[in-house]
Amino acid sequence: MIEGGKLIEVDENKSDIYKYVFPLATADHNTLAVIGLIQPLGSIMPISEMQARVYMESFANGMKLPSKDQMLTDIAEKREIMSARYVASRRHTIQVDYASYMHELGEIIGCNPDMRSLWMWKPLTAWKVYFGPCVPYVFRLNGPNKWEGAEAAIWDVDYRSERATNSKIARKSLEGKKRQ
Repeated sequence: MIEGGKLIEVDENKSDIYKYVFPLATADHNTLAVIGLIQPLGSIMPISEMQARVYMESFANGMKLPSKDQMLTDIAEKREIMSARYVASRRHTIQVDYASYMHELGEIIGCNPDMRSLWMWKPLTAWKVYFGPCVPYVFRLNGPNKWEGAEAAIWDVDYRSERATNSKIARKSLEGKKRQ
């Protein structure tokens, strides 16, 4: 992959990259990250942002990553899951489900939504987070680099989705709705 396949070895489109971010070849230092080299069943841009956040937490803030052996175990587990789910091919080597992968990365840096606290103090927001679309804003409610506008953005998702498809919505139905 890099340096003609000498730094990150690739065999049949398979390479040893922990969480699809950290190459095992550089695991002793973790100064190299692979961002966005993934096939999500969902949006790639929020995943790439989350991968960058995980990398920056390890590189700039000294977050400890697992040992090389633990990384290898995780890689092997992911390959086993992939082989059970897909036919063996060069195509299905870096597939992930958007929501579960985002939560997996969020767990590493501690930015998954705190549902207990949300249900206790902001039950309507908890309802939107739990039953609504898995938008990237939910990973900005808490943790490193949280965003004060995340909750408002979560509440605004439906409105923005409707406005983006304005030509498909009857004008009369929009008259009764106002932006929150």
